[in-house]
Amino acid sequence: MIQFTCSSCLAKFKVSDDTAGKKGKCPKCGSAIEIPATGSSDADDVLLAPATSDDSGEIPLADETPKKAVTHAARQSPMPAAKGLVITTFQDIAVVDLQHSSILDGLVIDGIGKELYVLVDQQARRKIIMDFAKVKFMSSQMLGVIITLHKKSAAIKGQVILCGLNKDLMNVFTIMKLDKIVRIVKDESEAMAVLGFKGGA
Repeated sequence: MIQFTCSSCLAKFKVSDDTAGKKGKCPKCGSAIEIPATGSSDADDVLLAPATSDDSGEIPLADETPKKAVTHAARQSPMPAAKGLVITTFQDIAVVDLQHSSILDGLVIDGIGKELYVLVDQQARRKIIMDFAKVKFMSSQMLGVIITLHKKSAAIKGQVILCGLNKDLMNVFTIMKLDKIVRIVKDESEAMAVLGFKGGA
């Protein structure tokens, strides 16, 4: 069996050896894929937890024209579409509510990163909470943004706390040992308590 990860949606699949080198489409996101000659078992290449039984079987290869990559232009957030987040302040704490269920698009991630860095570089915010309750998938680029934000915050003696991570995302952070770098708690209430929020105006 060959094991590989879709570069678009990061879903992990196993296919039979006789499909090596063939082209088709990802059954999960519809993006064009090409089965590698040999699979990769390196944990660092896996950005999502192993697929569930519904999508872990052999993928059906087809010669159909791949679907266009899904854009993230439409969203319900009141913030500009490119940013994909809502920032609320409680006293000296900035709570960042990420709006996308899938944070995979490079332009969206660039926008999120710029907005997050402003909190530290320009506003000198030392207490930041990132709420991932709405997020199901994210790319390695977004992980890089989180690490950079953590480093910027640490440089001004601040703290970044993540919360609301689902089981799959939590597994990613554990595999990559990011849970040893950034503080992760269950939900926003716990994060607020860790940062000393007492309630009130």
